[in-house]
Amino acid sequence: MISRNEKFVHAIKESLKNIESQGEKITISAVIKNARYENNNHVGKSTLYKKNKKNEFIHKDLLKLINKSKDKQSKKNGKKTKSSTLNELRSKIKSLNGEVQSLTDQIVTQESKLRQLSSVKSSDNATIASQEFEMYILYSLLKRLTTNNSDIYEFSTKFINKFEQKYSGDTILSEAKIQINKLIKNANDKPISLFKPEITETK
Repeated sequence: MISRNEKFVHAIKESLKNIESQGEKITISAVIKNARYENNNHVGKSTLYKKNKKNEFIHKDLLKLINKSKDKQSKKNGKKTKSSTLNELRSKIKSLNGEVQSLTDQIVTQESKLRQLSSVKSSDNATIASQEFEMYILYSLLKRLTTNNSDIYEFSTKFINKFEQKYSGDTILSEAKIQINKLIKNANDKPISLFKPEITETK
């Protein structure tokens, strides 16, 4: 005698086959909606998502089968699958983490140079301004790559605000913003951390 569970599995598989043969979009909800027992009764909406005592899906194999069919259909239609989208996202996150680390390293170097310049009385304003110019660009890029609840974001914002107040109305500020926009615009061509700021003479 066929158990109720076996009948359920059969109903789900038949529903999936019918959707595939008719060329309709495969979704879990569509499979459940069209799944019927031999007596024509609908299967329960929540049955496919039932869990055991270990909090695992009882019908995880069916869920995998449906998702596999969804991915196969997406590939056939030229659409990104869930797995390919996740892999792409992981790759982007890894790349962004590398960007953040690279920019952070550059900032540490520039801050060290700025402290040295500030401690030397003979350092002229133009040299210090050029150093701050570089740091402003670095912090602006770093701010765009971090979340607004992080320490890096907060430090970046403080320096940016300080620089903008100091050079308000000065050409160095407008030139810095132009460079930042250029770097962001060209970010698809190369990592933005590999930039070389065009330092202009500050009068």
